Amino acid sequence: WRYVDETLNVLAAWAPGLHEALTGLGEGDHVIVDGTLIPTDRIKADEPYYSQKHKQHGMNVQVIARPDGTPLWFSRATPGRTHDLTAARAHGIIQACLTRQILVLADRAYQGAGATVRTPYYRHREQPEHYQQSNRDHARLRAPGERAFAQLKSWRLLRRARCSTRRIGTAVQAVHVLLTCSYSGTPRSRPHRRHRHGLRPRPTPPPARRHQHPQHRARRSCWPRSDPRRRQRSATVRSPRPLTLPLRLKG
Repeated sequence: WRYVDETLNVLAAWAPGLHEALTGLGEGDHVIVDGTLIPTDRIKADEPYYSQKHKQHGMNVQVIARPDGTPLWFSRATPGRTHDLTAARAHGIIQACLTRQILVLADRAYQGAGATVRTPYYRHREQPEHYQQSNRDHARLRAPGERAFAQLKSWRLLRRARCSTRRIGTAVQAVHVLLTCSYSGTPRSRPHRRHRHGLRPRPTPPPARRHQHPQHRARRSCWPRSDPRRRQRSATVRSPRPLTLPLRLKG
């Protein structure tokens, strides 16, 4: 599996850093921050990897996404019991967005983050109507951020990781590069098999013509149905040919 690890390392090296991903964003822009759990096959004794929220072992990964759900940056993987707010502070997400005055939309797990982070209200059903409307608008703007994790977990490797927990962060970075990379070149056509051996390709036989009845080959008339010329033409086309029988000579 050495070549797999080398490939992952090469792809992960192309992944953008936090400050590089936020380049071009500033005051007036907003991003979506969220966290997810990459399930693993750890045993019950591995307590640091057990998430009480999801009731399973895994690794916590944070994401910064555009308003349309395009992932900008994925964090390194931390043990599953790490809280989302703790992970966001440890990765420097909150401070980096505060420095650039970027508005951050997050769920209730990030309440208390302060700075430019905006979260929905607790117990909004007991609050006035404008609180409920604010939560609905917040959910509508934050919903596209789930597309980032949907694209990430479309890879079977990250739906249930069976590799070492140290390799999950590298795999996430590699998948991010594959999701966002663009190839501007044109694919090179593969040479013909006979060309590779110095032979000329065989000529392609012409397609076989399907037998058609003379009546089917008749050209359709462009005259309207009520025109007498159409009936006359159809009668001439569809009229059977007269039969000519040989005459018996009386001898």
